[in-house]
Amino acid sequence: MMIRKRKLGDFEAIYRLVKEELVPLTRKSFPQLKVTRKELKFRLKRGETYVASDVSGRPVGFLHAVIKEKELWIDMLAVAPGSRGRGYGTALMVSGEK
Repeated sequence: MMIRKRKLGDFEAIYRLVKEELVPLTRKSFPQLKVTRKELKFRLKRGETYVASDVSGRPVGFLHAVIKEKELWIDMLAVAPGSRGRGYGTALMVSGEK
């Protein structure tokens, strides 16, 4: 497992996780929600994004955090279903809190 700051080449993996893992949950409260690549790129420019990758280097999760008035806000956190339960989410939270 490796946790690192987001690189430009990570965008498609992050976008896929947002579309497949986060948007369906958010639509329960906001049925009209749509996420575009342009909107996500803008959102990722605010704050820091950390990426979790498996042993092959493939991104399997990410955390995006923003600091507002000296407080850390976790904006988005997602881990691919096949990689859950292996500590990726915990490791991402630890990195985000540093």
